[in-house]
Amino acid sequence: MTSRSRYELSATRPERTYPVPFPGVFAVLMRVLVCACFAAFSQFACAQVIDRIDINRDGTEAETVIRFASRIQYIRHAPPNSGQVLRVFIRLINPALDEADMVPETVQSPKTDMVPSFSVTYPEMSGSVLISYPKPMTYTVRQGADGRSIVIRTPLERDARDFEVSVTPTAAPSKKAAVPASATPSAAPGVAAAAATGVVAATTVAPPPAATAAPKPASRPAAAAPPAPATTKPAPVAPASPAPAAQTAPAPAAAASPAPQQQDPQSDEPAQVSPQDIETLAQEQFAKAQGAISNRQWGVAVAALNRVLSLPANKHTEESQALIGNVREQSGDPGKARAEYQLYLKLYPQGPHAADVQARLAALSSNAPVVAGRSASGAAATAAAIGAAGAAASSNAAETPPPRSASRPPRPTEWTTSASLAQSWYRGKSHIETTTPPPPGELTFAKDTLSLVDQDALISNASFTTRRRDETSDTRFVLRDTDQRNFLSSSKSYNRLYAAYAERTDRQAGYFVRAGRQTATGGGVLERFDGLLAGYNLNKSFRVDAVAGSTVEYYVPYRKSFAGINLSLLSEMGRPSVNGYFLRQTLDGAVNREAVGTELRYFDEHTNVYGTIDYDVAFGKLNIAMLQANYQGENGNSFYLIADRRQSPPLGLTNALIGDPTNTVGSLIAQFGEEEVRRQAAALTAMSTMVSVGLTRQIAERWQLGGDYRLASIGSTETVGLIPAQPGTGNNHVFTIQAIGSNLWFDNAVGVINGSYILAPTFDGVALNLNYVVPIGETWRFDGSLRYYGQKDDSGERQRRLAPVLKASYRWKNSISNWNDYISLEAEGGLERVHAEGPLRTEDSNRYYFFVGYRWDL
Repeated sequence: MTSRSRYELSATRPERTYPVPFPGVFAVLMRVLVCACFAAFSQFACAQVIDRIDINRDGTEAETVIRFASRIQYIRHAPPNSGQVLRVFIRLINPALDEADMVPETVQSPKTDMVPSFSVTYPEMSGSVLISYPKPMTYTVRQGADGRSIVIRTPLERDARDFEVSVTPTAAPSKKAAVPASATPSAAPGVAAAAATGVVAATTVAPPPAATAAPKPASRPAAAAPPAPATTKPAPVAPASPAPAAQTAPAPAAAASPAPQQQDPQSDEPAQVSPQDIETLAQEQFAKAQGAISNRQWGVAVAALNRVLSLPANKHTEESQALIGNVREQSGDPGKARAEYQLYLKLYPQGPHAADVQARLAALSSNAPVVAGRSASGAAATAAAIGAAGAAASSNAAETPPPRSASRPPRPTEWTTSASLAQSWYRGKSHIETTTPPPPGELTFAKDTLSLVDQDALISNASFTTRRRDETSDTRFVLRDTDQRNFLSSSKSYNRLYAAYAERTDRQAGYFVRAGRQTATGGGVLERFDGLLAGYNLNKSFRVDAVAGSTVEYYVPYRKSFAGINLSLLSEMGRPSVNGYFLRQTLDGAVNREAVGTELRYFDEHTNVYGTIDYDVAFGKLNIAMLQANYQGENGNSFYLIADRRQSPPLGLTNALIGDPTNTVGSLIAQFGEEEVRRQAAALTAMSTMVSVGLTRQIAERWQLGGDYRLASIGSTETVGLIPAQPGTGNNHVFTIQAIGSNLWFDNAVGVINGSYILAPTFDGVALNLNYVVPIGETWRFDGSLRYYGQKDDSGERQRRLAPVLKASYRWKNSISNWNDYISLEAEGGLERVHAEGPLRTEDSNRYYFFVGYRWDL
């Protein structure tokens, strides 16, 4: 009998899908075209940082993954466990855009019944990500294992039917291309545990996300099957691994110890472990499952029971098989519960829990109410009863579950289409007074006054996504365009196409392909590019990716062509993964960048670690070395670390153009030779170093206290031609204390107090920020902030800045039409007062600004 995997068991659950007829897609497309025509007369924000939002079901929880175009570092979040407004403090690591150019962008969540509709805005006050819910929510937050996302887990809404949805920036819902998270626990125990703890599992660890969705999951070991033919070679067993390999077990025997397993010559896993170790592991995981059931953590319980059942036969095998069906039922997944109950009766028809299992199976078959609403204490009692009975029966023969055979009902083809339009008008005015001391011997001070409008721009954003999904494939088309209309200087207006691609994932064949304009996702690619990205899963552990295209850089006239390959060992919870890549980039017939590198990842229930090394073979120098890590304890305390050292900008022949931006690499090579141009490029490239550590601690029911230290420096450059050498900046130290209060004065209100001391080689500075956000009902939100900055430099000049800001937002759901769309309105106004005085001048300036805008999500 052929063994089948736990993933194949998950296929027995009939997923509910909601096919959208193609005429409906056409209707939405026509509305989008109208929006696009309107957007053609507008202006759009600068670079986009939020890449997309995915929402998946995992048991009784919804997992929201907010993905970013740049690598990020999670710092902390507030409130810690519940609230209507959630702030997640992050830091962009080597962003491919100028942070000073960024304006806040807002992305609406996909329309789904798993969580109430929410919005995500970045950057917000204090440089945070702001997630606004229409009602108070309970949640857990952590960084995603891919280093480019944050993961938020919330309880499922009552009567939720969806399993997975996705949305791209400023776009309304579309559904995610990965395997449903509810199937993930069955895919592999390690992956299930990752999902249960809020970690992005192997399907999203390394980009492209859909490419990792297809690896063949590890299987639960078979049990109580007839003896396999002599020609069938059992696979190895590695119970210490979160995702053990499939095996074919012998028939039940009276002995309680597992039967010896033959080593697979193609596997590096150990053939067996001692019976004592197996029992110890089983006991630990079964106890963990019982604790999770008491706390209604169904996903954690399923993961732990899966690990027990993945081990060779042990005293908890039978009781875990009985209990996992009950936990599936508690989590609101009757399809999987039915399959688990049926398997129990097949394996243990005379087992101690057979009568109870038959009763529950009959109740499910007769559409009786599912026990998902039963209390946690009731579930714990069930677990205790099963555990007691299992202990009494543990003297019987230990059995291993048999192979499963189940077929998944075909999923109907469905279309989803979404679009969004956002516009904001910004206007600012400055008034500057400068007083200059008179020359020696004179008494009259010179006073100059300048008043001007320094900002007048309309910023607009348009997005369109359509998706076709069936049983085994997922096809998506994405278009995102940005346009900026500067009314003060038309030469500064621009239009930028940030994304225009088609992608397809085939989970059965195990491949992913994306063609068009897209964001870099690793593997040595550092810029947005036009080209092709493809991945193929060689087996359950390894994936190969290939990429080719040309870079898209909006401030330079040239385009660099490149091709690369990447081989990855896929991640599993509790086990490190690694990949290695090679990339070659050319410009004007010369090698601009030739890199080899590796990326290392590790994640478990509390820890997330990512590291990368990028070495440029053409220059013979290290380009990037970076390590980032997070640790989140059970008590809400957290710690993070970043250590980053890299060439800035990244090594390339184009760095030689810093001294002569009107020239080309080809002409420089013709004049000086390639080696000399490469030497000049290296001489004009500085080494950037950044180290940051931080700690967050819950000091009271409503208050968190965080402390951060950051060291940053940029090295020197050499003299090249007429360009003089530039000295390094020296070490800049920033010490920060941050206090975050929840439910201050009003329900769900959040207050943030931030104080920083800056110690630099040429100046000292102090920064103080006060922020307060209060939501009113489901429609209104008010934000206020007060910022102060003071500085004194070595020349004796002092500077003080004071800036109050007030922002109001209103969100309205359109119930008039049948489009099920949302309209959001927002306005912000601010004032900045600056006073600077020194030996040579005194200056006072006032700047006023405001913006008003709307966002329409279809």
